[in-house]
Amino acid sequence: TESDLAPWQDTLLGLVRSGERLEDFAQYEQILRSITPEELRTAFRTILSPQRHLIYSIVPKQ
Repeated sequence: TESDLAPWQDTLLGLVRSGERLEDFAQYEQILRSITPEELRTAFRTILSPQRHLIYSIVPKQ
């Protein structure tokens, strides 16, 4: 629908403006599948350093 198209267009335009190439979009699934859990852990430790950020989670009651 028209309303579903607007967020997609905004996202696409934002990616292109930030330097992404249209050819890159075809590789996203492959790139996402290539990211390992260890790479994610390393990235979080680097970006969200406990010394600089307060991180908490909301866990639903069981």
